[in-house]
Amino acid sequence: MQHRLISLAPSNTEILFALGAHSSIVGATHLCDFPPEAKRLPKIGSWTTSHDFDAMERLKPTLLLASMYVHPSLEKWAAQKRIPLFSVCPVTLDGIYKSIEKIGSIVGMGENCTEENCTEENAKSLVLQMKSDFAKIEAHSKSLAFHPKIYCEEFHSPPFASANWVPEIVRLAGGIPFSKEGIFSHPTSLKKLQNFSPDLIVLHWCGFGERSAASSLAKRDGWGSLSAVQGKKIFPFDDSLLNRPSPRLVLGAQKLQQLIIRHQN
Repeated sequence: MQHRLISLAPSNTEILFALGAHSSIVGATHLCDFPPEAKRLPKIGSWTTSHDFDAMERLKPTLLLASMYVHPSLEKWAAQKRIPLFSVCPVTLDGIYKSIEKIGSIVGMGENCTEENCTEENAKSLVLQMKSDFAKIEAHSKSLAFHPKIYCEEFHSPPFASANWVPEIVRLAGGIPFSKEGIFSHPTSLKKLQNFSPDLIVLHWCGFGERSAASSLAKRDGWGSLSAVQGKKIFPFDDSLLNRPSPRLVLGAQKLQQLIIRHQN
């Protein structure tokens, strides 16, 4: 029997489409915007706090798929309705691979599959393709003459240094990351940035798409002392290509590498 899924995170929605399981999705968050077909799914609120439980109940879900953060009210509602709630919380690329495989294993049959384990096999194939694509990006980065120090910022107020898997993406693309991978993104300070002295600053503020405002960063008290700010090396970046633990991280790594190549010394 095919599940009736509610995807409670944009990354999960992207993964489900990539696995061929999108016909199982009966609802998603208002931030679930990729692929374009996801925009037409019934919406159930945000992926963090503002869930429309009445709308969710009308969709008659048999499984809830969450990611990173599960609000207590959602856990309580799922328990009351006896609806299985599954969440993934990867903080590294390896964790993302495992979450894709886990989602594949619990979802079951994909839309166009004829075998019971089809979606599980699709997940394994997807992970292998991601690993292969990342290996090609990393191989190309080794040929670069200049490996810039890169500060990636996930949010602006207060300034949040990007962590999770983002430092791995920076290294694969050919840069030197400001933060460590495998921990949550965290507030940072001007002093730490001055000690690091980034060559490039990449802004991928959550929910801003490509609209992160480089001009506002330059106006922060004291940030004008950074050489990257003085040299106008501040670059807005589509947040969905770095913030979402989904297959499109490959595209994010490719675009970041293109940025690095454009700024070879």
